[in-house]
Amino acid sequence: MRTKFLLFFLLMGAHASAETALSDYLKSAWQQGAISASESDKAEESEQFVSSARGKYFPHVSLAGIDSTGFPSSTGQLGVGGLMGSAFRSGPAGGVIVQQTIYDFGRISSAMESAKAGKSLNEAKLAEEKYRYLSSLGDLYMGCARARSLLDKTERMMGWAQLLLKETVRFTKTGQRSIIDNALVKSKVNDLVLQQKEYKKVENSYVEQMRHFVNIDGCKRLSQTLAETMPTELKVEEPSLLLAKAQIEISEAGRKGAEASELPTLDVMGSAGYMKEARLVDKQDYSAGVGLIVPVWNGGEDLHRARAYKAQVEYQKQILKNSELEFKTKLKKLMDQRQIAQETLSDLDTNLDQVRDTMKIASKRYQRLEGPLIDVRDAYSELLAMEIQRVNLLFSLAETSFQLNLLKTR
Repeated sequence: MRTKFLLFFLLMGAHASAETALSDYLKSAWQQGAISASESDKAEESEQFVSSARGKYFPHVSLAGIDSTGFPSSTGQLGVGGLMGSAFRSGPAGGVIVQQTIYDFGRISSAMESAKAGKSLNEAKLAEEKYRYLSSLGDLYMGCARARSLLDKTERMMGWAQLLLKETVRFTKTGQRSIIDNALVKSKVNDLVLQQKEYKKVENSYVEQMRHFVNIDGCKRLSQTLAETMPTELKVEEPSLLLAKAQIEISEAGRKGAEASELPTLDVMGSAGYMKEARLVDKQDYSAGVGLIVPVWNGGEDLHRARAYKAQVEYQKQILKNSELEFKTKLKKLMDQRQIAQETLSDLDTNLDQVRDTMKIASKRYQRLEGPLIDVRDAYSELLAMEIQRVNLLFSLAETSFQLNLLKTR
């Protein structure tokens, strides 16, 4: 007997160790997933665009070479500037050109803001993908945990049924109970066996689906899942808020860029090089200059573009307000659902204790030949129904808690 108990506990321990916790499953799936792998690429992409915009603050250096014949300076469309693009040049020429914007009244800074807004947009899209991905994985795990919990409950109920069947068989042999009692109890046992098979199939199905992401052996019960805390690195800020904020940044950067296009620019250019021959003027091997360009009128293109972006900013602000309101409503709904489930579960547990006591009394009276089988069957059916109801409540509570824990709430 002692050996059997030892073997039983060893098997239970082995099964428990094979179960993977929700947080461990999500962490492994996230680390091994394609979205996590692309996160660094997206971050690198955003950072490079920001660096690219920042490059406008620094001098631009280029090498240029040209050769032409015929009328001087008729090759301007080649785009060669500085000394080499002089109208007085004749024959081949080559050299270095340095260009630098001294002041542009916000053009470069708006380009920087636009690049940073693009980074925010990428982060928002990644958060949206992460939330969707982890939510779908959580749904799989919760489904598995529910099946695992239901299987656990039917296993416990099977202990009652088998004990009752054992007593009924014994009483039937002595003529103290009828064969009808025996058949009815066997029917209950068979029903439980069918339920166990169904729950096991469901559990196995969910495990197989989860193995597409991480190779695991099984999930924990709902009660154990509820006790877990979500790792900080898996939490996600509400994607709709991030997207709305990023859109505001993009529109605001566009507005500033359009307004800056209506203002002057101050640039300098220098070049040094060689030309074979100069016409009409003395040949020099360098040039330098500063230029101020003041836009006066371009048909209202930049003006209307700035107004369009301004209207877009106001529109996106309203979208953000609406998203914030929806998010608050979503949180309130989830918290209310969690509270209701917790209170209902507490009430149900009180009733469950009473039903379990009733089941024990009915069983003992039946075993002492003091009560009928129908009392046991009624108590048993009510207990089984309430145990299943409790699992479903735990499932609802675990799902709601998971959704709340997945979101960052400031």
